[in-house]
Amino acid sequence: MKLSRRSILVLVGGAIIGVLTPAGQAVLRYPPPQFTPEEAPVDSGDAAGSMFRASARGAVFQGRDGDRFVFRAFAPEPDITVQGSAEGEWQVEVRNLHPEAILSSGTSDLVETKSNLARTVSGTAAESSFRFHFPKRERYRFAAIGDTGGGSELRWVLARADALGADFVLHLGDFNYGKGDYLGTVAALDAAGIPTYVAIGNHDFYEGFNSIHKLFRQHVGPRNASFELGGVMFVNIDTAAGFIPPGGGARGEFLGALERGEHIKDVVVFTHKPLKDPRQEESHSIPGLEYGFLRGELKRLGADTVVAGHIHIKEDFEDDGIRTLISGQGLAHADLIVDRPIAEILLADVTPDANKVDYHWAPLEMPFELHCNSRAWEVLVALDKPGVLRQLKEICAKP
Repeated sequence: MKLSRRSILVLVGGAIIGVLTPAGQAVLRYPPPQFTPEEAPVDSGDAAGSMFRASARGAVFQGRDGDRFVFRAFAPEPDITVQGSAEGEWQVEVRNLHPEAILSSGTSDLVETKSNLARTVSGTAAESSFRFHFPKRERYRFAAIGDTGGGSELRWVLARADALGADFVLHLGDFNYGKGDYLGTVAALDAAGIPTYVAIGNHDFYEGFNSIHKLFRQHVGPRNASFELGGVMFVNIDTAAGFIPPGGGARGEFLGALERGEHIKDVVVFTHKPLKDPRQEESHSIPGLEYGFLRGELKRLGADTVVAGHIHIKEDFEDDGIRTLISGQGLAHADLIVDRPIAEILLADVTPDANKVDYHWAPLEMPFELHCNSRAWEVLVALDKPGVLRQLKEICAKP
C-alpha cells in the first residue's frame, strides 16, 4: 500500500509526539495515531433560553430541543436527574430501554409515555430524579454477537435474539462496514424488541486514516462502560485500536477505577477483539504488552470470561485461565461457505442459584435472501463459489 505524504507525516508525527490525556499521561493510540477521544457526554449542560439541565448515569446525552432532552441508555437501569431554576415544563426521552422497564421516582407528578424501547417522562418540578428498573426476573438471558454490519443481517440478529428469549443483546462491534451503516444501525436498534449494549469495533472506530469514533459517541454510547444486573457485573472495554502505553488513555483510567463489589458473583467482559486468536494459521491477537495489561486487569476483577467478536467465527476456548467465547458470525458468511445454515449466536443464562453465567450456542438461522448485498457476493467470488453466487443472485432478482 502506497502512503501519501500527508499520511506519512501523520504517522511519524503521531509516533514522535503522542498525546496527553486529561491526567497528563502520554498516550499514543494506533492505528491510526490520534488524540485519545473523550468519552460520551452524560450531562446536557446549560443552554440559552432553557430553564433546565438534565444528566444521567447509565445513559448518554444525545441532544435537546429547549427543555426536551434525549438520552440513550447503555445500561439496563439508568438514572436521570433534572434540575432547573424554577418550576416549569420539561421532557426527557430515554431510548434503548427494556420494553417492560419500570419507572420509579420520589416525585409524584411525573407522566410517562411509552414507544417500543423509548420512554418519555414529563414533569414540572424544579428538581426531579427518576430511574428505570429492569423488569423483575428470577432469571434472565442475554445474547452476544458481533460483526453484523448495519443492514438486514443486523435486524435479523436482533429479531433472532428476541425470539430466543434474550432480554438484551451485547453487540460485540463492527456494524459499520459501509456508508450509512451508522444511521442504519441506530434505526435497527430502535426498532428491535429488546435493548442492545454495544462494544466499539475497529470498523466503527476508523475508516482508513479517518477517525469516526465521534459517531459512536453521538449515536450509540461510550467506548468503556460497566453495569450490574442480577449479581453480575458487565464490563464493556474498548479494544478497537491499541494504546501505547497499554494502560493509558480513557480505557486505562476506566479500568483503574473499576472495582468488584462483594455482592458480585460473576464478571462478564464484552469487547470487540479477543485477547488471543485461537487459530494457528492467522493471528488477530492483541499484542503482548497490551495483552498483559488487559489480562492483569481481568484477573484483578476476578473475571475469567471474555466475550468477543472481530474474528468471523464461533469458538469457545481456554486462554491461560481465561475462557474466551468468540461470537463473530453476525453476517452468517459461514452459511455461504458451506451452502447451508451453520452460523450460531451465543446465549447466556443468569440464574439465582448459580455462581457463574451459563453459556450455550443457538442456530442463527439467517434467511438466505438476507445476503442480497455486494459484500456477500464479494465473499463468494473470493471463495470461488460460482454456483452459490448464481443461486443467491437468482433469489435476489425475484420481486
